[in-house]
This record gives sequence, structure tokens and C-alpha cells, in this order.
Amino acid sequence: IRRTPPDAPIRRSTLLGPYVDFFWRYGFGALILLAFVSLYRMGDVLALNLSKPMIKDLGYSLSQIGRADSVVALVSSAIGVGLAGWMVTRRAMTWMLAIGAIVAAIGNFAFVWLAHQPLSEGLLYIATGADQFGNGFAGAVFVVYLSLLVNPRYPGAQYAFLTGFAFLLPRLISGAGGSIVGRIGYDNFFLLSGALSLAAILFLPLLAHIRPRSEENA
Repeated sequence: IRRTPPDAPIRRSTLLGPYVDFFWRYGFGALILLAFVSLYRMGDVLALNLSKPMIKDLGYSLSQIGRADSVVALVSSAIGVGLAGWMVTRRAMTWMLAIGAIVAAIGNFAFVWLAHQPLSEGLLYIATGADQFGNGFAGAVFVVYLSLLVNPRYPGAQYAFLTGFAFLLPRLISGAGGSIVGRIGYDNFFLLSGALSLAAILFLPLLAHIRPRSEENA
């Protein structure tokens, strides 16, 4: 694919062209990019399905959980998205991805902290706020990063490909989340999900050296 010229029929194909173009532009780096995007939001996706059952098992009522999931979650997520949108125009993308991974991990670790606190709706709000702030911040940074990866000639197809791939493996693994919790417990599960978010930072030195191939260098 790396040696496929720009005017090759397969690159001009409506069906395959956008995907061939992605691998042509990034070469071997495309595999690193796909591995990174698949890992970056994995911790959040894994935690998403299990956070509510864990909170309920701690003894919080459905009304308390509902209040935390409404105003607190909405405001925290909006603040995270807004702050990320402001910062991403002022900081290098590598740094923003690292910060996003860290705040997402903190959001997951907040549930471990909550599990060892006395029942308190205020503490539930803090844990939920931290989680949703991290989700909003990391999600906004991730959207901007994926947008920078796509070729303006195929923005829709390549962005859909990247987002679909990014959440494919995490969603497959999240289906086994209940079984994982049954084996290692909630604490270790959320520690693991947070660690997965932090693990994405290990890719950042590699990403900094990946540059798309230009048409002029075909």
C-alpha cells in the first residue's frame, strides 16, 4: 500500500479508496496509530458499564445515583469538554493527549476512592464529577486528534473508520466486564481501567515521530 501511487484505481475507489489512502499516508505508522486509538479510550469504556452497578452495590439509592448522573455529570462533562477545547488550541497535541489520559485515569480511580468512603451523596457527586470531567476532557481531545489524522479528501470515511476502530476492542472487552469483576473485584477492575488509560501515554513518543506522507512524495 505504501508504494501505491495517488492515481491508482484502488485509491480512487469510492469503496476502498479512503482506507487505502490512510495506510498509504502513514505506512507502518498506521498500525501504531490504530493501536493507540484502540487503547486511548479503553479505560473509560470499560468503566462505563460497571460504574453504576458498583455504586448501587455500595448502598446508594437509585434517586441518589440519578441526581449524580443528571446535573453533576452534565456540568462536569461540559466543563471538561470546554476546557479541553480551549487548551487544545494553546498546547501541543502530544501534551493534550497525555493530560487527557491522566484525567481519564483519575476519573476511574475516583470510584476506588469512593468505595472506601462512608456513604455520602456529596462524595458520590465528587466521584461522578471527576469521572465525567475526565470523560469529557479526554473525549474532546480525542475528537480533535482523530480529526487531525484524516485526509481532507476523505474526512467522513476516515473519521468513521478511526472512531469505529477506536471503540471496537474496548466494547468487545467490556462485554466481559462482569466476569472480570467477579474474578478481581471492583477495586482492581477500576484500577485496571485507569491503568489502561495511562498506558496510552507510552505511545506518545512514537506518535510524535509519525508524519503523513504527502502527495508530492508519492
